[in-house]
Amino acid sequence: MNSKQHFSSSLVLLGIFLLIIVGVYTDVNRILSKITSTLVLSKASLTQSISVDINLENGGGEIDEPDNSEPLVISYLAPPPTILPARDWSVQIPEITAQSYFVLDGQTNTILLNKGENEKRPVASLTKLVTAFIALKYIPPSAPILVSAEAAATEGKAGDLFAGESLSFYDALAALLLPSSNDAAEALAGYMGRDKFISLMNEEVKNMGINDASFKNPSGLDETGQYATAKGIINIFRSDLNIETLKNLLSKSIYETRSLDGKIYHRFVTSNWLLGSFPGVVAGKTGFTDEAGQSLVVAWRPPESSAIERKESLPVVYAVILGSQDRFGDMRAILEWLSKAYHW
Repeated sequence: MNSKQHFSSSLVLLGIFLLIIVGVYTDVNRILSKITSTLVLSKASLTQSISVDINLENGGGEIDEPDNSEPLVISYLAPPPTILPARDWSVQIPEITAQSYFVLDGQTNTILLNKGENEKRPVASLTKLVTAFIALKYIPPSAPILVSAEAAATEGKAGDLFAGESLSFYDALAALLLPSSNDAAEALAGYMGRDKFISLMNEEVKNMGINDASFKNPSGLDETGQYATAKGIINIFRSDLNIETLKNLLSKSIYETRSLDGKIYHRFVTSNWLLGSFPGVVAGKTGFTDEAGQSLVVAWRPPESSAIERKESLPVVYAVILGSQDRFGDMRAILEWLSKAYHW
C-alpha cells in the first residue's frame, strides 16, 4: 500500500471514529433528556399528590396545579388538632340510679353521656320549665297573679302561698322555679285560663322541635298522658336559660318578697341543693313525684384545671337525670366524672 492509500484509509477510519463519537454523544444527550423529563414528571406528580393530600385533609375538593419553577421541598403534615372535649377512656362511668340521663356540651353540642334519653317518662316538676316559658311569653309582666282557692288547694305546700293573696308576676315565677310551688303553677295558668295555658304548653314545645312530650297540667303532678324525654327537657331548659328573666331565677338560691298588699312575707329557697354547694353548677331545677321518681336538670361549667385550650371560653354543660333514686348523688357522680373523663 502506497502512502496515498494509507492516508485515505486513515481519513476513512477517522471519519468513522468521529461518527461513533457524535452518535454516542447524541444518545447520551437523549438519555439525559429522558431522565430529566422523568424527574420533572415525578416532581410534578409528587407535588400534585401532596397538594391533593393537603386539600383533602382540609376538606377541599380542588387540586392546585404544580409550580415546576420552584424546587421540590417535602414537608411533613402537622398532627391534627385535638377535638375538644377530648374523652379519657380510662375513666370508668360511675354507677347511676337514674333510668334516663342526657349530658350535652352546650358549645359543641357533643353528647357527653347518655342513657334512654328518648324514652317518654313522667318528669314531675321539670314540667315547670315549660310553665315558666309560657307564662313569660303570654302574661304581661305587670299583671298581678291571684292565688285562687283552687290554686292554693293543689297538692303540695312548697312556697307556702295563701288563698286570696296576690303576687307580682315576677314573684309568682320565683315561687314556681325556686321552691317549685304547684300553687304558683296553677295561679299562673289560671290567669290565662287553665285549658288555654296547657294547650299553649303543648304547642310551644312542638315549636321547639320537641314532638315526644305531652302536658296535662302546669305543675308536673302525676297524670295519664303527661310525659317528656331527657333530651326534650334539655332543649326546654336551654330555651329558658336563653331568656334573662328565667336564667336569673334558675340561678338564684334564695328570693325574698311580700304579697302585693305587703301583709304576707315569703322567703323562697331553691330546691336545687347543688346550686352554691357544688363547684360549677350555675342553674337548675328539681322534680319529684311517686310515679316520676326524682329528677334534676342543671347547667354546669367545667373546672379550669381540666381545660386544654378553652380556659377563657369553657362551655356550659347541660345535664338531666330522670327516674332517679338519688338525684343529687347521681348528679354529683356525673359532674365529678365529667371533670375527670374529659379535657376541655
